[in-house]
Amino acid sequence: VEVKRTIDAGILGMIENVQLRKLVVWILFGGLIFSLQSFYGVIAGTFVMSFIGNSIVAIWVEQSNRIQNWVKDTWGWNLPVLSRQSLSVIYIFIVSNLLIVGMVFVFPQIVSSYRYLKVILLSDNPYVGMADSIYAALGPEGTTRLEGFLSTVIAEKTVLLDKSANAPLLTGQLQASLKGYVIAALPVVNKVLKISGTAFYQILISMLFSFLCIYDKENISRSVQKLGQKGSLVEFAYHEIAPKLVLFGRLVGKSLEAQLLIALWNTFLTTLGMLVLRISGTAVLSILVFVCSFIPVSTVHRCIGWQPFVWASVLVLSKMP
Repeated sequence: VEVKRTIDAGILGMIENVQLRKLVVWILFGGLIFSLQSFYGVIAGTFVMSFIGNSIVAIWVEQSNRIQNWVKDTWGWNLPVLSRQSLSVIYIFIVSNLLIVGMVFVFPQIVSSYRYLKVILLSDNPYVGMADSIYAALGPEGTTRLEGFLSTVIAEKTVLLDKSANAPLLTGQLQASLKGYVIAALPVVNKVLKISGTAFYQILISMLFSFLCIYDKENISRSVQKLGQKGSLVEFAYHEIAPKLVLFGRLVGKSLEAQLLIALWNTFLTTLGMLVLRISGTAVLSILVFVCSFIPVSTVHRCIGWQPFVWASVLVLSKMP
């Protein structure tokens, strides 16, 4: 016991200054975060899904209590109380079924559309396929107007006519304006193919961890709070780091909730409009709308230069056979 007290006194003596303790704590915390860099994707996905899921379950709990009180005050009936874990099970059941439906019905459409776009990009002259798709979407009159507009934009560039296309002038104009983007898109397509499988597995693992966090939130919260109890080995570190992490998590989580709500409404309205107009490739285009709506606003400026290629790809997918 005396030896242990001597060792503890020596350690405390080394970091007796409070500011030095804080510095050491944050350095150790930074090293821990750095050592987990291979798991950043899973950690971020688990945080996002857990935060959104817990918010939804909390709303359900509040609404359930209101309904129970209203029924009791109006008719005097005592409805069975739905615990938070029961509502968590309902949430997990709904999300799991939506995932299964997406994998069975939507995922094959995504794969076929992706392969179709890849075939066009890797073809000898991808601009013929793009021009034909635009011609089929806009018709002869609309294509003529587009060709007139593009002639003013790329007047200084040499346009090569391809007689095999339905719209030779448009094909040459697309080649002159999008050549750099198509060349740059080829390695992106190959990179997406390599990381798509890993990203899919990371999403599934994150969803599984988020289900555990949502279902057992109360027990997890109590266990974490025990780290800050008096006598804990990490008491000082807990009181130094935990409040700041909670504040940061709430700010990031609320912003993600707002982005998710905007993305869902954009996707719903876009999908509804495409179904009314009977546009093919609805699943792929809807996912594209959701992803582009959910990404942070700070990265939008990086995508501005790709707008012509993105719109051409959208037109190609919308006319996919």
